Amino acid sequence: MVLLKPFLTSTSMFSSISPDYEYYLKEEIWGCMHYMGFSYETLRKMPIRDRKYFIMRHNQEMERQNAQYENTKSISGSALNEFAKSSQNKKNL
Repeated sequence: MVLLKPFLTSTSMFSSISPDYEYYLKEEIWGCMHYMGFSYETLRKMPIRDRKYFIMRHNQEMERQNAQYENTKSISGSALNEFAKSSQNKKNL
């Protein structure tokens, strides 16, 4: 009996997957669960393109919020004085 050579060997099937694939996949899943509140079951059923989209949008939103925070982080003394005056005026009413 002649043994046939397998059509696809395991090395040819997974040759394009990096050795770190499992690590990065777990990091993505953990980040989605921790920062975005997805359940593991939801992520398991979610297509990869959808997971990547949600990660991209979350990162864009975080960058926008960080940029907004950086722009408002430094408040001038006159702005603080105006805020204090308006707070006192509201208390007096």
